[in-house]
Formats: sequence, C-alpha cells, structure tokens
Amino acid sequence: MRTAHWGRLAIVLAAILLSPGLRPVCAAERPSFSVDAPGDATYAQHIVALWEKTKPTLREDLAANLPDAEYLRLGKTMRAAWVNLQVHGSLHHADKRGSGVADTRDDTLADLVGKIIELVDDVYGWPPDTPREREDKRQAMRKSRLEYKIKRFDAVLRSANVN
Repeated sequence: MRTAHWGRLAIVLAAILLSPGLRPVCAAERPSFSVDAPGDATYAQHIVALWEKTKPTLREDLAANLPDAEYLRLGKTMRAAWVNLQVHGSLHHADKRGSGVADTRDDTLADLVGKIIELVDDVYGWPPDTPREREDKRQAMRKSRLEYKIKRFDAVLRSANVN
C-alpha cells in the first residue's frame, strides 16, 4: 500500500510539473539578450525581437501564481535581458542616436525600454518593496493592467515603423 501511495503521488507531481499552464517558461526558452549581440539589426529591431519574446513569458509567469521568491528569481534574468539591451544600444548604436532609428527619435525607444523594465518590476517584483507590495502589484497586473500595457507598448512600436 505504501508503494502505491508513493506511485500515485509521483504521478500527480509529474502532471503538475509537466503542465504548461502551471509552470513558468523553462530557462532555455526565457528571454535573454547579450550586450555583445552580433548582427546588423537596428536598436529598434532588437527591442521588437526581445519584446516579442517577453510578452508571452510575462503572461505565463503572471498566470502561474508563483511564490514571491520565485518571481524575484525569474525577474532577475528578465530584468538583465532588458538592461543588457540598454547597454548594447549605448555601445553599438550610439552613432545613430542623432538621426533616430526607423523614423522615431531614439529617446522614444529608450523611454519605451525603461517602461518595459518598470513593467518587468511590477510583474516580478523588486527587492526594496515588501512582499505584500509586490503581490499587490501582481494582482493589479492580473486585473487587465498587463494586457493594457502590452497593447500600449505594441502601439508605440507600431508607430515607430519598426521592421
């Protein structure tokens, strides 16, 4: 009987861990960006590419109702990707700052990246906030604020005429 109990428990645990709706995106699929990213992409194209990877991850992680410590852990890698993109822009796209990128002033794109980092902080939390404050922000994100911000950021990128 004891073996049967452990067998059922193992099956339930495996089902939970393998269920895509109950776990965050695995580490290999999580958005990332290297400061030394090669290629001929513009700053705006880098933003679009990272944003397209970030949106579903934000949605899945927020829906997963993870413990606060797990959100903080996942937030570090997400925040690092966007900060790396900012550094990459300064190092590799600084010569294009005067002319703008894709008919949009670079400060518009830089402002958008800053707002995306704020969104990441609202979803995953930031250590100076208390656990209660972090969870309150996550609840606000779950109540359509995340989708509202995603639509706003998508609109900014569409208006930037980014290809």
